[in-house]
Amino acid sequence: MNSKTIKEFSMKQKIGLLLLGIFLLVGFSLRYYRLDEVPQGLNWDEAANGYNAYSLLKTGKDEFGKPWPIITESFGEYKSGLGSIMLIPTVKKFGLSIYATRLPTVIFGCLLILVSFYLALQVFNKTIPASLVAGLIAVSPWAIHTSRFSLEWYLGFPLMVLGLSLLIGSQKHNWKMLIAATLLSSSLYFYSNIKLFLPLMLLAYIVIYRKSLKKQLKLIITSFTLGLLILLPLFKEMGQTDWLARARKVSIVTNDNLLLQLNEGLYRHNVSNLPLIRLFNNKPLFFGKEFIQRYLQHFSIDFLFIGKDATPRLEIEKVGKLYLISLPFLIWGLTEAIKRRKPVDKFLLAWLALAPLASSLTIDSPHGLRAIIMMPVLQIFTVRGLISSYQLLGKKPFLLKTASIIVIASLYLGGLSYFLWRYFLFYPESSAADWLDGHKTVIEKMQQYRSKFDQIIFTTSRGQPHIFVAFFTLVDPQLYQQEVVDQQNIFNAYLTHIAGVKFKEIVGDDFCLTNTLIIDEPNQHGAIPKLDQVYYQNRFHDPKLAFELFDTNNSKVRKYYCSN
Repeated sequence: MNSKTIKEFSMKQKIGLLLLGIFLLVGFSLRYYRLDEVPQGLNWDEAANGYNAYSLLKTGKDEFGKPWPIITESFGEYKSGLGSIMLIPTVKKFGLSIYATRLPTVIFGCLLILVSFYLALQVFNKTIPASLVAGLIAVSPWAIHTSRFSLEWYLGFPLMVLGLSLLIGSQKHNWKMLIAATLLSSSLYFYSNIKLFLPLMLLAYIVIYRKSLKKQLKLIITSFTLGLLILLPLFKEMGQTDWLARARKVSIVTNDNLLLQLNEGLYRHNVSNLPLIRLFNNKPLFFGKEFIQRYLQHFSIDFLFIGKDATPRLEIEKVGKLYLISLPFLIWGLTEAIKRRKPVDKFLLAWLALAPLASSLTIDSPHGLRAIIMMPVLQIFTVRGLISSYQLLGKKPFLLKTASIIVIASLYLGGLSYFLWRYFLFYPESSAADWLDGHKTVIEKMQQYRSKFDQIIFTTSRGQPHIFVAFFTLVDPQLYQQEVVDQQNIFNAYLTHIAGVKFKEIVGDDFCLTNTLIIDEPNQHGAIPKLDQVYYQNRFHDPKLAFELFDTNNSKVRKYYCSN
């Protein structure tokens, strides 16, 4: 290259890095703004992550008394314990709070922007296209929303992306394979979906790059051995826990409704005794159809661009996972990758094809969290489409090219503005119940009335109240660990009591107990007098009831339920 070309190359590199810096700043701001208010509320997984961090900080043990766990029981789901360990610095600095519990995920979300830039750099070998990929993730509704609440596994995602990026780069620099092995093995400590996706992705990598890998057998064996050594503690922990409990619970093959449909077909086959009808009523065909249907839904317009999701917490009404303006460029980029058939394109296509597999095996699918592994490659294909469309202009007038860039950038800015409008003005209220809003307020009221009653009974109708009591009242972790022996060894189990509060389904006889504070969901007990009420926060309309509090000393309450 002559000096002029080198200067132009250097300038483009600097522009790309400048854009990356801007996108990181924008991405952090969008993830950080009103972090403790949106999403509105705190779900029990977040509360468990935060309280376990608090427990580890105070005692060096999780809520179940297990020292520095790799896997923690957490409602019988056996999740990564490393997520809570990584919350310790923010809990220590800011105290146990919604803000402290969510802040690390914001940081990991920004890390995802950075490693996606590196992934795109391996694909495009230029900083400007790579920075555009980082920019799309920085302003992505999918990425922003999932970076704003506590996820014990989220760090595994950028670790996996960076590890796979280094695998691509290892074709030029062998030493990167060792680092890739370290990062990819580490990512397996965090998220169950990665445990299914990553082995298949590594197999695809071997098939795609088999010619060059034949020359690197010694390095491959060394990297594989390193990865296994890193995974030994995880394998040991998995052997001692029921780490598949969550997978069994959400699997399509164990779902009661689907099994009922299957058995109905088998019953009709037996009654009718028609020849060959069993071909349409057998487990492989039935569950294969369910799997394929769910798999294809991950690529649907509804899921990617309209905002439909199997989980209400992840569905932002009228806002897609990707911006609608990306659709033509995504299709264009995919078409280009299929035509080019270069190893890196095959690698990314394999990534996209394998990413929804784990999510497709679950009953609540398509699922925005379980399918989030798709996101970086979708943005890379989108940017490839953007670049191809720009190159199509060729030697067209500079003004036309500039106008095209301004129009496309304006459409993306309009999409971002619409998302922010929906997200901060509509989503908090519409999703309040799904995010279990009201627990903080009702527990504050419970503490306010506590001294007036001999006992408190808290409804279990809304899931896991014990973890909210522990989180918002800062229950002594040593006390919690002593009482946790009453934990029921079932999926999604709950404590029967903690810190003087009993947890159970509320029944009429409970109102006949003397000097008792009862906390129940609303509209369950007719017109009997309420001691107090808690509402979902609503800034624009009359709020809806979340909880009702009752005093069993009230004569009208006792008369209604205890006439005998």
